Amino acid sequence: MALLNIKTRYHQPTSETGAFLRAQVSGDSKESATAPYNYAYDFETNHFAVADRLAQQMGWNGTLMGADTDLGMVFIVPDKKATFEIGEYWDDKLSNKNNV
Repeated sequence: MALLNIKTRYHQPTSETGAFLRAQVSGDSKESATAPYNYAYDFETNHFAVADRLAQQMGWNGTLMGADTDLGMVFIVPDKKATFEIGEYWDDKLSNKNNV
């Protein structure tokens, strides 16, 4: 199963609308959310806010982790099960290394 992510993008103001952000889920999903750009906050806070809005709309629980892209930001909600399995793998490798 592919890890789904949320991509956010800033849209410049026009003569008809103010600046806003759009968040979209990767893959085949058509889910999206928009929010006006809040100039009282910085770049990351604005992008996080719209990504969080979409994550709640999708029913995703967990902590969003984000990184900058050329056009905005991308966010993931780490899969706790996958994190546990990876941690278990490395714990096993480290314990075998110490027993050699």
